[in-house]
Amino acid sequence: MTVEPNNSDIQVDYDSPSILYSPAQEWRQSISGKDAYPPGTPIEITYNVSASVQFNFTGSHIWYYGDFHTDHGNCSIAIDHGNPVTVSTRYQYWLPVQRIWDADVTPGPHTLMIVNLNDQAPVTLAYLKFATTPASTAPIVPRTDCISRYRPLPATEHISPTANSPTASPPTATSPTASLSQGMPVATVVGLILGLIAVTICVVLIVGILFKRGRGPIDAKKWTTKAEHQPRREKFLYRVGGLRNDSVSTLSDVQSTA
Repeated sequence: MTVEPNNSDIQVDYDSPSILYSPAQEWRQSISGKDAYPPGTPIEITYNVSASVQFNFTGSHIWYYGDFHTDHGNCSIAIDHGNPVTVSTRYQYWLPVQRIWDADVTPGPHTLMIVNLNDQAPVTLAYLKFATTPASTAPIVPRTDCISRYRPLPATEHISPTANSPTASPPTATSPTASLSQGMPVATVVGLILGLIAVTICVVLIVGILFKRGRGPIDAKKWTTKAEHQPRREKFLYRVGGLRNDSVSTLSDVQSTA
């Protein structure tokens, strides 16, 4: 089915600098139906075999306009230097400028090439048209109402993009502290921390009391100075038979012995 152009499509006339004629000297300007009244449409025409037209465009559809006549020949038309199709512009009488050929292309940049296949059988070009965007490209809006229709969402819940979504990001590791703070209220977390501190203090006090009881009361008599112990040692030495040669005595003991 042929696609008709509309007002949003772009028209490029035969004399536009964006259209490349090769060789340039084998093309010339003319009037389609110059003997008609009123005169016809300006065109570019060639009578030479292998003369070509090249046009670069970015779009989704392309139209080629020229005229038909009894002396016209065939031309080949190709997109992006692919397999060409052969189109005849010969007709039993003259036809004013109209659509000769059109084709759908994938949206994006393309190159149109038209080549004359017959010597002394002209091919003409009046203008080209191309569609800048495909007709069926409507924005796709993801539906989110189906989620809330079956399950109401809490105010704090967040819906992450799925793995198939273009904006989905790889999952990141979550620390236990972050999970705890997200799953519990702040007051509950503070209460748990204070409770742990109180239990720790009670345990320390209980251990201290039990340790003190295990040692028993302190005997004041056992805590004596070195001076209080010295006389007892001397009395012990005299009681067992006097000072020994290798014993150490005080100055008062030496004088009494002498």
